[in-house]
Amino acid sequence: MSDQAIWLTEADIAELVSINTGIEALRDLLPREVTGGARNLSKVLAIWPPRSSMHNLGSVDPERGVGGIKSWVNTPEGAQAVYVLFDTRKGQVLAMMQAGTLGALRTAGISGLATGLMADPGADSLSVIGAGRQALGQVASVATVRPLRKIHVFSRTEESKQAFCEALRAKFDAEIVAEPTLESAVKAAPILTLVTRASEPFVTAEMIAPGTHVNAVGAILPANAELTPDAMTVFDRFVVDNIDNARLSSAELRDHFGEDDAKWQALPTVGGLLASGGFRYTPGQTTCFKAMGMGLSDLAIAVAALGRARELGVGAPLGSEKSGGMSWDALSAAQAGGAAQ
Repeated sequence: MSDQAIWLTEADIAELVSINTGIEALRDLLPREVTGGARNLSKVLAIWPPRSSMHNLGSVDPERGVGGIKSWVNTPEGAQAVYVLFDTRKGQVLAMMQAGTLGALRTAGISGLATGLMADPGADSLSVIGAGRQALGQVASVATVRPLRKIHVFSRTEESKQAFCEALRAKFDAEIVAEPTLESAVKAAPILTLVTRASEPFVTAEMIAPGTHVNAVGAILPANAELTPDAMTVFDRFVVDNIDNARLSSAELRDHFGEDDAKWQALPTVGGLLASGGFRYTPGQTTCFKAMGMGLSDLAIAVAALGRARELGVGAPLGSEKSGGMSWDALSAAQAGGAAQ
């Protein structure tokens, strides 16, 4: 396939990149933030009522000559995202992609990657709180790194909980348990994933059993939170995807660390753990992975998608690269005189 820029749809991305492939792409790229000069661009965020937001994330890997920008909008009526992948040596567009599936893959993938690093190696059950559009990917990502025997589910609405349980039964060879209460769900498994859009924190310290690994991936806006302040005190170790984005948008971590720069800079990242040889698991240690989303995660998935698309000849070619000229109507002397009057 030629190097002509291409357009990839949501269906294309789903066909080209599995969660397993996404995890490996993340595992390959993220350490380069420490060792190879790859870097994130800080998130740009706008928020307005009701429950609406617009985001911009980017990253660049100069050594490999790629970079990208993702822009998306999220409202109560829907959400849509687009990603632009660039050749940073030639100054050209490599691909444009619908990015809803891309974003779901990187969010799921990094949870799976963190779980593989941090959770009890013997863990074989998962509790998931939330049944929205990201929940299935979160379960699937954990299933790629731990053989799940049981999956416990809680959602605040019974209809959503039961529907999600049925969806899981159709896709996983595991016992699916619809938990009657939030408390029973949180305590049910050594791996806990929180994937909600809660505006008020709801998981308290007394709910979290010692030795639990928590993926807290739902609250990515400054006004949202899933873990109460006392819950934050039970963790022996926090890991984030990106410090700057966590400091910008995580209400939970901002309340916990305040303005103490030393504590923020001491936070380990997934990329840093990979670059330094991983995470040393200690039995009984209670851990939390807080993911806010970052450009390097998007870049990893986008590069994987483009590589596979070129292998298979997938993707519609983008339009001509011919530069267009500008047009204008010059202000005449008569118009200027009339305006002056």
